[in-house]
Amino acid sequence: MAKTVVLPAKKETEDRNLVEFLFVTIFGNTSWRVLKDSLKSSLRIPGVHCPFSLVVITTSEKLVAAIPEDDLYKIMLFDPRALPIFVRILEHFESDKTIVIETQ
Repeated sequence: MAKTVVLPAKKETEDRNLVEFLFVTIFGNTSWRVLKDSLKSSLRIPGVHCPFSLVVITTSEKLVAAIPEDDLYKIMLFDPRALPIFVRILEHFESDKTIVIETQ
């Protein structure tokens, strides 16, 4: 069953790039692998219709999460066990945008 968690915007902060924040944070602090799109091409996941700006996978290449290219403040979570990890990581993210984490 899908679950949605909404993390409210933090007032009096400026817009920050969620893709860059997660890329740096996850790349350096977890055993997950992080793939980021390039300026020339988007990331694609078989069986999922939209292109992605960021994809997080395990070392065994299981899909954990992804950020759609058309909604840069939405995290599509494919492994619900990762929800507390993402919430904890995002406690340190300050932005004037609301972040939505949606389990798939």
